[in-house]
Amino acid sequence: TFSGMASTTATLTRSFHTLNLGGSSSEIAWNLLVDNPACGGIRLHGSPALHSVRVHDNWISGQRCAGIDLSAIDPTLGPIEIYNNVVTRAGRGGYSTSATGHAYSCLAAQGLGPAGAIGQVRIEHNTFHDCSSVLNTVGEPRSAAFHFAPAQPSIAIHLANNIVSQPAYVYSAIRNTYISSYSYTANLTAGANLWWGDGPGPAQFPLNVNADPNFANSAGEDFHLGPGSPARMAGAATTFSLDFEDHVRPAAGADLGAFQAGAALQLAALSCTPANLPAGQAAVCQLALSQPAPAGGVSVALRSSNAALTVSPELIVPPGQSIAAFSASASTGAPAGPAVITAQLGPATLTTQINLLGPILVSSLSCSPNPVPAGASATCTVTLSTPAAALGVTVSLASSGPVTIPPSVAIAAGLSSATFPATTTTTPATVTITASAGTSSRSLSLAIIAPPPPAGRSLFVSTSGSDSSGDGSISRPWATVTKAAAAALPGDIIYLRGGVYTHGPVIYSSGIPGKPITLKPYNGESVAFDGSSRASTRGIQLSGKTTSDWVFEDFTVRNFLYQGFVAWYRNDRLVLRNLRLERNGYGVTFFSSNGSRMENVHMLESGYSGFSCSPHGGDPGCVDLAVTDSSAIRTLGGNSTAYDAFGIEKGDRITFVRCVAAGGPGDGFDIKATNAHLDRVAAYNNRNNLKLWNGDSSVRNSLFYDAFADANVTAASTNSTITLENNTIVNVSGLGYQLRIAYGAAAGTRLVARNNIVVNLNPALTSKIVHYDKSISDLQVANNLYYSPSSTWGVLCGPDSTCYAPSDLLAGKWKEAGALYGDPAFLDPSARLFQLKAGSLAIDRGVAISSILDLSGSPRVYGAAIDLGAYEWRP
Repeated sequence: TFSGMASTTATLTRSFHTLNLGGSSSEIAWNLLVDNPACGGIRLHGSPALHSVRVHDNWISGQRCAGIDLSAIDPTLGPIEIYNNVVTRAGRGGYSTSATGHAYSCLAAQGLGPAGAIGQVRIEHNTFHDCSSVLNTVGEPRSAAFHFAPAQPSIAIHLANNIVSQPAYVYSAIRNTYISSYSYTANLTAGANLWWGDGPGPAQFPLNVNADPNFANSAGEDFHLGPGSPARMAGAATTFSLDFEDHVRPAAGADLGAFQAGAALQLAALSCTPANLPAGQAAVCQLALSQPAPAGGVSVALRSSNAALTVSPELIVPPGQSIAAFSASASTGAPAGPAVITAQLGPATLTTQINLLGPILVSSLSCSPNPVPAGASATCTVTLSTPAAALGVTVSLASSGPVTIPPSVAIAAGLSSATFPATTTTTPATVTITASAGTSSRSLSLAIIAPPPPAGRSLFVSTSGSDSSGDGSISRPWATVTKAAAAALPGDIIYLRGGVYTHGPVIYSSGIPGKPITLKPYNGESVAFDGSSRASTRGIQLSGKTTSDWVFEDFTVRNFLYQGFVAWYRNDRLVLRNLRLERNGYGVTFFSSNGSRMENVHMLESGYSGFSCSPHGGDPGCVDLAVTDSSAIRTLGGNSTAYDAFGIEKGDRITFVRCVAAGGPGDGFDIKATNAHLDRVAAYNNRNNLKLWNGDSSVRNSLFYDAFADANVTAASTNSTITLENNTIVNVSGLGYQLRIAYGAAAGTRLVARNNIVVNLNPALTSKIVHYDKSISDLQVANNLYYSPSSTWGVLCGPDSTCYAPSDLLAGKWKEAGALYGDPAFLDPSARLFQLKAGSLAIDRGVAISSILDLSGSPRVYGAAIDLGAYEWRP
């Protein structure tokens, strides 16, 4: 063992190498070898070749040849280990430049082992600096940080955790100054090494650190690592536990080079926020290390003592970072109780505790304003029973009607409430909004009411006004709506002063969605448009091809030869509200319209049709049309069956609610649109009270009686569904069918008929009253009541053309679940009062459906089950 030898220039005048070792199983350590003017520093050379040698913790500087020269080694007989050495200012040159001469490098190696055997040379945790200054004078091919002799397959060299700092030399452009071009590299492997000064390190090594090592003072040969050095904690796993100065070096995350800059990596702190966690929520936890993680990061094991609180089994602290975060999630139903989280690095552990609070609850839900005007937005607030944890709480949201809300709302950490918008459509309604989190939910009813008058200018029309000298002000009004409409802008209101107007307005202008133009009486004054003088043959005309977004309300239109109100083209989003149309040729006529509404519009004694929608050519007809609280009474029809009270020739998504059609030669409701839905309507004394021509339509809670020709209710569709539920269909004086389904239709009609009352009380009618035609492909009937005491040979005929007499129905031969035959006991059929008497066979006999109101507006259900027919019995 050679150790502790200090040399100076004066003692080396007779030496070729500072220290020349010719024996195996040796250790060369803790030597200071400085400024040899002859050749190299430490040389391992002998015959036989050396093995089982460790060279470590030596300071070697100022060598003309190699700092460490392993010139004759055979590691197949025992490993060679070179570690914790500092070699600087080697390879200065001046001895020989022949191809067989000495290497000019920090470290050279030549293996002389037998062919077919490989021995290990470990070169680890060394600091090499300025190894090739000979390249400033000559292009020496063996001058580099490392020179590994050619043709030496008996050694496997592993470079790991070294720092190689090579300044650029005069001949750097033609020489590799890290590993010489003569080197044998087939058995050369590398871990993490830092390469600096003359470009990036060898490309075949994947863990290279190519950066300035930031020595404390390289010019003064102080090779300690400065603050922020990229060599800190960048090392691969090592077995050399002490550095050059006997500082402890960690097994993982050691510094590169001979000097360890800091203490071993340790767990420093572990915490979670919040410490009190509701079920279904997550806490954010933070782990701190004693120093930044090395290259490749640090893996820390995690575990929880409570199965209701889960953490990832592993946390990776990224390279260069000393703090990392992870989440701890409580299950939705996690019960109250403690949970201890443990972090482990090697044998060391840290713990922290989270207190589980149990399931989180939605404690309240509110919206303001409530009621909210249609088309406006409300701000809703959802509140939790406890503040949200570190990652916040997501509350799921749902609504039952025409209001738009987000699918969820996030409540931020530390807060117990959050707000979200509820945006309404233009349709008044009452909707239910529900907020859910964890195992709890809260609901509220949001009332959507008619919006206030739109903002805009006020324009005035008066029977005493002037179109030529007026300016539309209240003091100088115009004489005609035609003049006012031409000047109106979106959002304006045209006020009609009280009186009778003999002109029929012609309108070309338009509002815009959300800002319609409104025509209405001023301050509740009485207004009528009267065509008796025939100054105009039509009442209100929308004549622009895209005239849309108008509101007409609170006046009367009467005695016009043709239409009382007509929209000639594709006129969308029209609102007709609180209008009376009396004794006009036609009441209201649309050709095509999308998103229009009629509210409380009454058409009386029209010469032809009450309301009609008949599109031009390929126009879509009426789409998204809503008609509520309106009527068409005594439509004269010119004695032609072609003129109906309500007729829609084409369209989609049509609704009629609380409407009445009565007393015309044509049909009451003649609907050829798809997706038509009628609820709480009544039709009587028409040719056919109801005709549905297309499918996916429904009729509920409605009354039809005394059709004088073909049928009270007839419906036909192809490959679609018709639904009839809780209707009362009665004949007191007529002679036609009461219910006729799919007659003359192509195959594919699907019928759902439940909870209906179908009755004939006219003794003159002796034929069947119900005909389910053979075109019905799917008949779903249940809990209907049939009664016709005068039908002598059959009350009902099924799709297979089999007809059933009253006795057949009583005997159950007609295969319908819950079917009844008998007198429904109406209150007074002769007075057309079709409510049920106490003890009626129809009380509590229905199957559950979605209806919530009967024809009178009273809630369903009163007794044990829903009643049959349009009316729910109450004492």
